[in-house]
Amino acid sequence: MNRKIIFLLILFILHLNFLYAEEKAEKKIVTAIPAKKEKVVIFYFQDKSQEDKYEYLSSIIPVSIAADINRIGTYQAETFPAKMDYLEDKSSEEDRKAFISNLAEKNKEIKSDFLLIGSYVVVEGRINILSQIFDAQRQKIIPVEGTENKVTAIFTEMIEAHTNNINTELVEASIKKKEEEEEKKARTSPFLGFYNFLSGITFGINYGSVNLYKEWGDDFKNSDQVSLYLNYEFNKIALTGNYNYFSTKTNDSNSKGMHYLEIKSGALSLSYLFRFVPNFSLGISAGGGLAKVEVYKEAEKDAMGNIIAPGGVVKETYDPLYTFAASLNFYIGSLKIESGFSYNIVQFSPKQINYSVVYFGLGYRI
Repeated sequence: MNRKIIFLLILFILHLNFLYAEEKAEKKIVTAIPAKKEKVVIFYFQDKSQEDKYEYLSSIIPVSIAADINRIGTYQAETFPAKMDYLEDKSSEEDRKAFISNLAEKNKEIKSDFLLIGSYVVVEGRINILSQIFDAQRQKIIPVEGTENKVTAIFTEMIEAHTNNINTELVEASIKKKEEEEEKKARTSPFLGFYNFLSGITFGINYGSVNLYKEWGDDFKNSDQVSLYLNYEFNKIALTGNYNYFSTKTNDSNSKGMHYLEIKSGALSLSYLFRFVPNFSLGISAGGGLAKVEVYKEAEKDAMGNIIAPGGVVKETYDPLYTFAASLNFYIGSLKIESGFSYNIVQFSPKQINYSVVYFGLGYRI
């Protein structure tokens, strides 16, 4: 009797444990976040047949393949109502690169993980379907084994067979992508984050000819300016910080004695870039900063070399600086070649200083 009660108790406890485990598993299923399916976009197929009576298959084949891929459930598939040429095996390397570049550009609009391009040809009552996959992340073309059958055969079976070939290549491509990502993570430098933060920064030096205007141009000689700069581009917008220096002296005809003008300035400017090709742009910029202006005179001497009037600083101020510029920028790899024109205004009192700089420079982009 006691054994029977113990046995029943054991069965009851096991039953409770089973129910608890089952309930816990159900909760996990309910609360689990489903993995996002990779997207496959299928273009309408090209009809390579000599007769045009099979043109209707151009949309039917991709729609049927998309339905089959969605039915399998591993990927999310949809069609795109445009036709793309199928890349032939005999295509040159140049044609292959152009083909991949065209697909990559098209995918900026579509935003898909894979693109499927295909064609078919009907000859003597037999249809041959060919397709290839563009792996957007890896920038690779993946050929798919073709499918051939009689036109009168059961169409759905033929599409299903071709879909299986496509699905096999998609799964293999996804596996390779994951393997490459894991390998890349393993090789990742601990300084990669810092490098990515710096990536896109250009630093360099500009050298230019200064032309002074108005009263300052009458009194002082033109000079040369040296600039150090840091530049960061955000697509069509660029932010630039620079430090500039030039000094000059009065014209020989000046009757007030020899004077010197020295301007050190720092400025921050914002540019808009008109890109003609990826490595060449025209930049229009405006900005502002602070200029240290120092005017000092040389000691006056008589014919014997004796000092009759001591030299020294006449005026030293910190004044607002406004700058406007246009530049042509050309990149060769990481090397930046720049030429441009800037117009600068220093709010010096009592006479505002206006000057322009025609400059040329070299930089290095990280």
